[in-house]
Amino acid sequence: MYFQNYLYKNISGTFNYKHTKFGLIENILYFWRSKSKFNLKS
Repeated sequence: MYFQNYLYKNISGTFNYKHTKFGLIENILYFWRSKSKFNLKS
């Protein structure tokens, strides 16, 4: 579990990740926002 969280932090970015449903939703939203920003630039 700790190793999964460690990998997930590295993949998703440099903000604090709490292992909760809300934390997971926030990370997904953050990922999609950063992805859409990248798509707009390119």
